[in-house]
Amino acid sequence: MELLVAITILGILASVAYPSYTEQVRKSRRADAKIALLELSQRQENFYVDNNKYSGSLSELLGSSSGAVGGFEITGDSALSKDKYYKISVEEATARSFIMYAEPADTSPQKSDTACMRMTINSAGQKTALNSSSDEGSNCW
Repeated sequence: MELLVAITILGILASVAYPSYTEQVRKSRRADAKIALLELSQRQENFYVDNNKYSGSLSELLGSSSGAVGGFEITGDSALSKDKYYKISVEEATARSFIMYAEPADTSPQKSDTACMRMTINSAGQKTALNSSSDEGSNCW
């Protein structure tokens, strides 16, 4: 009888703790997107200094059209972040501004992170995030 009570208590504790644990793991993986966007934003600024315009493509920005460059895996018009949880793309770029975004990669466990489905940064340094309902995500940055 005591063993059944102990197992029941452990089951209750596990059912409460596991969702909290997985949420914390999701939050920690967001750092992969933040780091990638900030690093690529810095590369955009360096590109601007050298070329007097922002780059419209990550392949131009990273200096390669495919393969691994600086920890990023370039795939067409986008690149996978260093830990491969997020796909990074340039959404819009003109001579004087840019917007880059990060979304969970197709095979990433971050697809279940409905609070922060799309994180963006622009040339003014403004950071935004959208949740799965396309509303502004809270506490993503």
